[in-house]
Amino acid sequence: MILFEKCSSYLYYIFARCAPVNKIRIFCLRKIRYIQIGKDCHIGPSITLTPLGGDIFENKYNKADKFLRFGDRVGVGPNVSFICSSHPDHSWKLLKIYPGKFSPIIIDDDVWIGAGAIVLPGVKIHQCSIIGAGAVVTKDVPPYTVVAGVPARPIMTLPRCE
Repeated sequence: MILFEKCSSYLYYIFARCAPVNKIRIFCLRKIRYIQIGKDCHIGPSITLTPLGGDIFENKYNKADKFLRFGDRVGVGPNVSFICSSHPDHSWKLLKIYPGKFSPIIIDDDVWIGAGAIVLPGVKIHQCSIIGAGAVVTKDVPPYTVVAGVPARPIMTLPRCE
């Protein structure tokens, strides 16, 4: 059963990456059990998501856990990477020094993530924030904030509009 679930999640992921229409991408991503997507979201093509399978993920966490959560009205540009897990795969020496990080990424309502951005494990992007194209987000983003750069740093505070 676990093998079937891993394979089906991976196939939905592949379809979501290359689907020509947002509705198909959203449909496929909602079929992956560790992802939650709110209403009226737009997910650009060619996104990268981790984790997809792996013994650590399958054995350590509850099936109900959501490691990538999108709020309502989130816009994600093309080629964005969401890295929920990061660890040295094939080096036992490095694994002893740095076992890696495996944490959820949470994106609140009304967030816009520009093309090519990278969001690392454990980051929360608060409501009404903008992530500039190509930014590497290593820390939480406060509400109503524009961040850009490598690593992403605040460059502007947005006015509150209700």
